[in-house]
Amino acid sequence: MSKGIAIETILYLLLGIIVVGIIIYLVYTYTTGGQLNEQQCRSKVISWCTGCSVANWAAGTGTLPSATEGDVEKCIETYFGTGDDWSGADCNATVGGTSGEIQTFCSAFT
Repeated sequence: MSKGIAIETILYLLLGIIVVGIIIYLVYTYTTGGQLNEQQCRSKVISWCTGCSVANWAAGTGTLPSATEGDVEKCIETYFGTGDDWSGADCNATVGGTSGEIQTFCSAFT
């Protein structure tokens, strides 16, 4: 009678570890929602700033793309670090309590 771990048991353990790893990965990606990389963020900001420029910076137009489109507000802070609150910003809104900052910020992208 041999004493040891059967190859079948080792394969089941390996399969279990792989399945658990896949489940953890899927849960992580769905709960964090993913974040835009710098190029995707820059592309969305350029698109938004161009739309605002075309609308002549009119109030109530061109709200910043929502979190469902990749959390643009978060990526602005991550890659362009303005230190302001960008939630719900539109083309003529103030950001962080200072006026005219949208046009100044967008001047680097249009």
